[in-house]
Amino acid sequence: MQLLQKGWLASCAVAISMPLLLASGARTADWCTDATQVRQRLKQASRNEIEASCKASVVPALNAALNDGNPLVRGRAAEALSAIDGATEATVPALIAALNDEEALVRWRVVEAFSAMGEEAKAAVPALIATLEGEQQYAGIRSSAALALGAIGKQAKAAVPTLSNTLNDENFEVRSSTALALGKIGEEAKAAVPSLSATLNDRHLLVQWSATYALASIRGNPQAVVPTLIAALNDENPDVRSSAIYILGKIGGEAKAAVPALIAILNDEASEALWWQPASTLAKIATTLYKAAETEDQLSEAETIALKIQRALQDTDFTAWKQQVDRTLRAIQADRANLDPGQSIPH
Repeated sequence: MQLLQKGWLASCAVAISMPLLLASGARTADWCTDATQVRQRLKQASRNEIEASCKASVVPALNAALNDGNPLVRGRAAEALSAIDGATEATVPALIAALNDEEALVRWRVVEAFSAMGEEAKAAVPALIATLEGEQQYAGIRSSAALALGAIGKQAKAAVPTLSNTLNDENFEVRSSTALALGKIGEEAKAAVPSLSATLNDRHLLVQWSATYALASIRGNPQAVVPTLIAALNDENPDVRSSAIYILGKIGGEAKAAVPALIAILNDEASEALWWQPASTLAKIATTLYKAAETEDQLSEAETIALKIQRALQDTDFTAWKQQVDRTLRAIQADRANLDPGQSIPH
């Protein structure tokens, strides 16, 4: 990615910002529909002038500029198109075609444009999948393609199998971007949980934390995530165990099945390197399980689990989390005392 950026900046001579296309109410300049003038302004690195002066009327000229003989113009045209609000139907097809540009820097700008457009670029998902699978020479483009799919979000569900495979890419930045993309797709990426869990053991810390983020983001389906995370608590790599504990804390009460394993880590002298993490996660599970209780049975379950956690923390020095669990238990007992038969929990 850095090589692509440096090459682009060297050819540009000036850095070009990414503001919105137009402040509402501004008058459209007469030259905005003139393809020749638009291209000239792109060559002069004055894309800001286009954004400040033109509305959607400039789209045809910018689409035409994607076929200009100068790759500098083609790349800047892609960037400018991504900033035009409400013109998706006119811009996305032209940008999809530009993904086949012979110049890597232009392809990269196109992928970056889709990333900036977010969900509005959902029609580009098949083309971005093809780029992720077919771009062999430039890791920066693969990385940006993954991030663009993530920016599209749940509408990029079709990309999950390809993204799962890309977690094995030889380039660590691509692997990291891929994990982030799966996290952005969210619950629709639950099929990638096994691959993401394996990625917690990646040799690069950046990739590990990207996978951690992704697994925490897919927590909308804890049944798919929690068993894998419980298994990761026994991994020989302390970074993997730490990441798993963190994610379980983010999941909260729905990670109640992990309580015995977390208590075991808390009591394991060999796990001292993990320090306060199990205590923090246990306290979060106790509190969020109580807050989610809606029936008397759920309240009883929350109380049982909170009592187990209270006993586990009793002889530790983690005062803040002990106090948090104590407060949770007092709240449970107060709710129980004031609860009428069949009444919902008055949180």
